Amino acid sequence: MMRRLGLDRSRFDADGGSALISTAVGVVVLLVAVSSVFNVVVHQYGRGVVRTGLDEAVQAGSVVSPEGGEHLAACRQRYHEATDVLLAGSLGDQVGDVRCWVTDGRIYAETRARFPNWSPWGSDDVETLQASAHLEVAP
Repeated sequence: MMRRLGLDRSRFDADGGSALISTAVGVVVLLVAVSSVFNVVVHQYGRGVVRTGLDEAVQAGSVVSPEGGEHLAACRQRYHEATDVLLAGSLGDQVGDVRCWVTDGRIYAETRARFPNWSPWGSDDVETLQASAHLEVAP
């Protein structure tokens, strides 16, 4: 077939498989890039779930009944309701328990989270996330 097209076969045999090497390198670079993008997406998802859980926790704990209430228990309970389902599995195992406290008319919620890095050259991201809200007296 090549002779019919007027092509010299020796020109094509001179490559010696160099296309295989460049293809293999290209695939490795592509896999590293895709893995890095997925790592960023998972990290942002986990961080967003924890932030939302903390925000909802302080909102639930910020309303104090006139006779005095269990706002710290409400804070912890709402955090777990918001995060237990969304952070199930190994990602949720890396998030610490929430700590709620009241100081100077504000309620605070804080937790530490460790988000693993999937690349061999980076380190895990450990963050302390916090949210706060003013205490309000329920009518």
